[in-house]
Amino acid sequence: MKKIFVSALFAIAFSGAAFATGNEKISKQIRQSFEKEFAGAQYVNWESFNEKDLYHATFVLNNVRLNAYFDKDGQLLATGRFVKQESLPMLVSKAITEKYKKQSVVEVIEFVTGNETSYIVKLQDDEKQLYVQAYYDGSTAVLKKSKINK
Repeated sequence: MKKIFVSALFAIAFSGAAFATGNEKISKQIRQSFEKEFAGAQYVNWESFNEKDLYHATFVLNNVRLNAYFDKDGQLLATGRFVKQESLPMLVSKAITEKYKKQSVVEVIEFVTGNETSYIVKLQDDEKQLYVQAYYDGSTAVLKKSKINK
């Protein structure tokens, strides 16, 4: 069930259905929840995914670039942070290396929903770009695949 939720959240976030908003467009409830969870956050930018009542904040906290997703009631749904490929757990690293030999890792996001951590790995070769979700047990799922325009 959580795999479906994360896939859906990812699809919404990368569908292009977002628009940037100012803090005045974010409800007081969401702002308070954000400030409680991420006190001291700087450079906060918000996106709203209206059709799904989902709000995405990007920000810097303790010199780390982070992402947070909230529902319309201000409940924190998920967080993400960029990590180095070398930081991947061994089974995840092995699965990515074996299953996607032709692609190079471009970036990795550690994605946390509730008490489950997974990794969103952006891979690329000369022809295509992939977003793959990988779990601690080494299982993977392609979230998005697109051709590279030359």
